[in-house]
Amino acid sequence: MSLFVFFGVNAMLNLPATEKNLMLSLFLKKTIARFFSRPIVQIVIWVAVLETLGSLSSLFSMPGPWYVQLSKSTLTPPSYVFPIAWTILYALLGFYGWSLWHYYSSPRVLKNVFLVQMLFNLSWSTIFFEFQNVSLALLSIAVMILLTVYMTIKSMQEAIMTWPVLIPYLGWLIFAYHLTNVIFSRL
Repeated sequence: MSLFVFFGVNAMLNLPATEKNLMLSLFLKKTIARFFSRPIVQIVIWVAVLETLGSLSSLFSMPGPWYVQLSKSTLTPPSYVFPIAWTILYALLGFYGWSLWHYYSSPRVLKNVFLVQMLFNLSWSTIFFEFQNVSLALLSIAVMILLTVYMTIKSMQEAIMTWPVLIPYLGWLIFAYHLTNVIFSRL
């Protein structure tokens, strides 16, 4: 410990209580602000928020007997694939979202499209599994695909270099569209 810190702490201990509280409060605010201004902390928060929202959306709309009896595509993966895929995809979307708000000076329209796309994403499980509305779920995926294509192109135009993380997501959406379309066509 440096003498400066040692004497600074000792000097603070001799201050009246209100001044100690004020100095401690300022120190804590600066420390917390410095901690949360680190990019890795911001990315972890973005990823954690999207992972949590994704988990909550699927928690309230689990596949049930209705889904089991549906005539599905032969390409439908086993059920354990979906949580693995979505964990990866939400992490990528969290990184992309962080880059829009914290790393690049992204246009407001791109941020808004990202948020709207995420609303569609998070509502899909409810539309499909809870409401059992396959046609609306298909339309929802089509909208997500269009919004993701827009985000990808706009990010490329704006030199937002995190756009490649949208490609696996776009691929999964196209695959999900196919799976949902097969179910729709067999109803």
